[in-house]
Amino acid sequence: MSRRVIIGIVIVIAIGLIGLLARGRSSGSLSLTPTPTSEAVLEEPAVTAKGVIVPEVWAQLSFKTSGTLQKVAVREGETVKARQLLAQLEVMDLEMAVRQAEENLALNQALLAQAKAAPRPEEIAAAEAALAAAKAGLKQAQGALDSAQANLDKLLEGPTEAQLAAAEAALKAAEDTYQRLLARPDPEEIEQARLSLDQAR
Repeated sequence: MSRRVIIGIVIVIAIGLIGLLARGRSSGSLSLTPTPTSEAVLEEPAVTAKGVIVPEVWAQLSFKTSGTLQKVAVREGETVKARQLLAQLEVMDLEMAVRQAEENLALNQALLAQAKAAPRPEEIAAAEAALAAAKAGLKQAQGALDSAQANLDKLLEGPTEAQLAAAEAALKAAEDTYQRLLARPDPEEIEQARLSLDQAR
C-alpha cells in the first residue's frame, strides 16, 4: 500500500473520531442505542472530508546530459526506491560521440608522436620547396602590388601637359579628316573617320 493511501485513511479516521466526540458532548451524556428491529432503520454516522496529500520531500529530477527520452520506467504516483531506474535516454548518439572522441584522441596522439620524432630528409626537402614557392609567390604578389600602386598614382596625378597637347592634336587631325571627307563623301571613309573621331574624343 502506498504512503499516500495510508495518510488518507488516517485523516479520514481522525475526522470521524472528532465528529463522534463532538456529537457525544453536545448530547450531554452517552445514551445506549436500542437494538434495531426489523421496523427500525439503523443510521450510521457518515463523515465527509476533503484534503490534499502532500509528500514530505519533493525532488526535481533531470539528466546530466541532454538527449532523446527512450523510456519511462515508472508511472506518476508510484512508490520508488533509491537507485531505481526511472527513465532512460537513447544512447546511440552518446555512443557515437564517444567513438568520435576516441578517434580524435588517437589522431592527436599520432600527430604528437610525429611532431616529437626527428624529421626525415624527404620531409625537409618538401618543406624547403614549399618555403621557396611561398617566397616566389610573395615576390610576384609584391611586384603586382607595386605596379598597381604606380598605375593608381598616375591616375591620381592626371595627364601631363605634353599628353594633353598630343591628345588635342590627335583630336584636331581627326576632325580635319572628317570635315575633308564630308566635302567628297565616301561612306566607308566617313565611317572610318567617325570612328577615329570618337576614339580621339
